[in-house]
Amino acid sequence: MLVTNTPFKLNIIVISLLMSQQVLAETSITQQEDNLGYTVITATRNPEQNLTLPNSVTIVDREQIESLSSNATSLGEILAKTVPGMATSSQSMSNYSQTIRGRKIQVLIDGVPQSGSLRGSSRDLVNISPDMVERVEILRGPTGIYGQGAAGGVINIITRRASSEALAFTTKVSTHAQSEDFSKSASADIFQQISAASEDTSYIASAKYASTGLFYDAEGDAIPVSPHGQGGVSDSEDYDLYGKIVHYLDDNQSVELSVITSRLAQENNYHTVNGQYGKDKATQGDGPEKNAIGQENENWSVNSKYHHDDLMGSQLTLQAYAQGSKATNKYNTKNKAQSVTDSDKLGLRLTVNTEFESFVNGSVFWGTDLAQEKAGQYMTDGRLWSPNLEQQTISPFANVRLQLTDSWILRFGARYDLFDLDIDTFQVNFGKNKGDTVTGGDLSYSATTYNAGLTYLISDTHSVYASYSEGFSLPDVGRILRDGGAGSVALLNPEPIRVKNYEIGSKSQWQNIDANIAVFYNTSDLGLRFVGDANDTNFSPKREPEKIYGIELALNYNISNDWNTGGTFSWQEGKSDSKDNGDYDDYLTGERIPPTKITAFISNQTSENWHNQLDVLYSGNRDKFADNNAAADVDPSDKVKRQYAEGKVESFTVVDFVSRYQMPVGQVTFSVANLFNHDYYTAESQFRNRDAQYAKGIGRVFGLAYSLDW
Repeated sequence: MLVTNTPFKLNIIVISLLMSQQVLAETSITQQEDNLGYTVITATRNPEQNLTLPNSVTIVDREQIESLSSNATSLGEILAKTVPGMATSSQSMSNYSQTIRGRKIQVLIDGVPQSGSLRGSSRDLVNISPDMVERVEILRGPTGIYGQGAAGGVINIITRRASSEALAFTTKVSTHAQSEDFSKSASADIFQQISAASEDTSYIASAKYASTGLFYDAEGDAIPVSPHGQGGVSDSEDYDLYGKIVHYLDDNQSVELSVITSRLAQENNYHTVNGQYGKDKATQGDGPEKNAIGQENENWSVNSKYHHDDLMGSQLTLQAYAQGSKATNKYNTKNKAQSVTDSDKLGLRLTVNTEFESFVNGSVFWGTDLAQEKAGQYMTDGRLWSPNLEQQTISPFANVRLQLTDSWILRFGARYDLFDLDIDTFQVNFGKNKGDTVTGGDLSYSATTYNAGLTYLISDTHSVYASYSEGFSLPDVGRILRDGGAGSVALLNPEPIRVKNYEIGSKSQWQNIDANIAVFYNTSDLGLRFVGDANDTNFSPKREPEKIYGIELALNYNISNDWNTGGTFSWQEGKSDSKDNGDYDDYLTGERIPPTKITAFISNQTSENWHNQLDVLYSGNRDKFADNNAAADVDPSDKVKRQYAEGKVESFTVVDFVSRYQMPVGQVTFSVANLFNHDYYTAESQFRNRDAQYAKGIGRVFGLAYSLDW
C-alpha cells in the first residue's frame, strides 16, 4: 500500500491539518507596489511585472468581470470572450473542451487546484460565482510551475479582498428572461457581501443564491438542460458561500484563512429529445429522464497561508489546503446507470524567494509541493465505473531570475514531480469487456519539466521575449481502466503527456494602447486522444506524437477619455502522427482545436453616470475530417463516417450589450445577450457530432440588475 511505499503520505495529512488550524496569508495584491504602474502577476507563484515576463499572460480584472458577467452563464464564458487562445464556452457546467492552445488547463482558486488529475469532472469554472472574484490571471501555454495539469496553461482565480473601510456592505439583485417564455426562462439572483477592516485584520464574507430558468434558442425552442450530456446551468439552483480573514502579525508577517463552498444543482424535470446531427437539432421534452436524478456539482475548499516578507533576507510563503468535489453526471442510457465522479485533495506548498547581488542582480525562487489526491467514479446504484485511485506526489522546484543588464532579463528553472499511484482491483461493469477483472497495483512514475526565457526591455513600455517551457498532464487513468482498456495496472502506461513549448512575443503598454502578440509551437511525444463512434460512450485510448502551433493577438485602445475599444485574435492548428513515422498527417479533433476566434468590444462613458458597451464574439469554420479514413456524417461528399469530435464546425457571431447607470443610490444594469438573436449551434454541439448533443446556442436574453454599496 501507499503508506509503506511513500513515507511522506502521513506527513502531508498531519501537516495540512495542523496548518489549517493556523490562519494564514499571502501578501495581498494591493501591498505589492509596482513603481512602473504595470500589473503584478501572481499566477507565476512569485509576484512579477507583466512586461518583464517571457510568457503570455492575460488579466481579467474586476471591472471586466462585472461588465461581462451580465451576459454570461459562467466564468468560463467570460474568459472565452477575453482570453486569446482559449476555446469558446459550451454554455453548460462543463469546461471539458475549453482548452488553451489545444491542451488541457489547470484551474486554481487562490492557488488551490480545482482540476482533478485522476478522474476529473471538468466543471472547474463553475466552482465559484463571478461575484466573488476580484480578478483572473491566465498564464497561456504549458508550464510546470504548479505541477501536473497545465499542459495548456494556468487559470488562477483570485477571490475578492476586504474593503479598507471599517465596515462595508454590497447587495446585488438581478434577473434574466427571454421573450419566448418569460415565466419559464426567468431567473433570480441575490448576492450579499460584508467586509470589515481594522489596523491589522480584515474580513470578507459573501453569499450568493441563483435560480435559473430554461434557455431558449433563437427559434424559440427550449434547449436541453444538459446540452452536451455533462450538466447544464439552466433549470438549476446555485448556492455559493465564501469567507476570508487576513491578519497582519507585524510589518513583515501575515496569516490568512479562506473557505469556499458551492453547489450547482439541476432538477430532473425534463429530458432530451435527440436530434439528427447536421439536420435536426436536439430539443427538450417535458417530463424527467427515466431512472435518473438531477445533475449537480458540489465543491468546497479550505485554504491557509503564512507569509513572511523578510525571513533572513528571503520571502517565504507556506500554504496548506484541502479541496473536494463531487459531480453527478447524466444518466447513461447505454450503461443503464448514472455516474458520480468524486475527488478529494490535500496539499502543502513551501515557496521561498531569495534575492542576491553578486556579479549580477537576481533571485532564486524555490520550494517543494506535497500533494495527495483520491478519486473514483461510481454509479448511483453502488456499482463502480472506474476503480478507486489514490496518488501521492512530491515536487521540488527552483527558478532563477538574472538581471543581466538594465534591458536583458534571463530566467530558467526546473521542477521534478514524483508520483506514487495506488489502484484497487476491480471488475469491469460496463462495455465490451464487462465481467473482466482489472488487477490493481502500485505504480511509480515521474516527470521533470524545464523552462527558460529571455526578455529584452526596449523601453519602460515595450518588451520582446523568447521562451521555452514545458508542462504536463496525466493520462485520464480512471477513464482508461473503467472500460477494461488494460487487463492490469502493470499493463497501464501512465507516462505523463509532456508538452514542449517554443514561443516568441511582444508586449507594449503605451499611454493609450496595450498590444500583445505571441507566436507558439508546441509538441508532445506521447499525446492522448480517445477514439470511437460518435454516439457511443466507451472509447479507446490512443497515444501518439502531437504538434500544435498558432498565433494570438490582444489589443486595447483608449480612443479618448470617453471611448475605449479592443479585442483579441486567436488561430491555432494541431496534428498527430498516428503512424509514428514522422509524418503528422492527421488533424486533432474539435475537442482539442477550436476554430479561429475573434473578440471585440467598444465602450462609451456616455455621461458621468452612464456607461455602455458592446461585445462581439466570432467563432470561425473548421472541417478537417471529410476525407479522414480514421474516423456521423452530414455532408454527402464525405467519404467516411466521422468519429467522435470530428464534426464539421460552421461559424457564428454573437453580439452582447450592457448598459450601467449610477443612480443617486445604487447602480442599475440593463443587458442583452445575443442582441440580434442570432440562430447558431455552439462549436461544441457541432464538433461532437452526436445526435443527442446537437443543441443550439442560447437566443436573446434580457437582464436587469440593481447593486448597492453601503
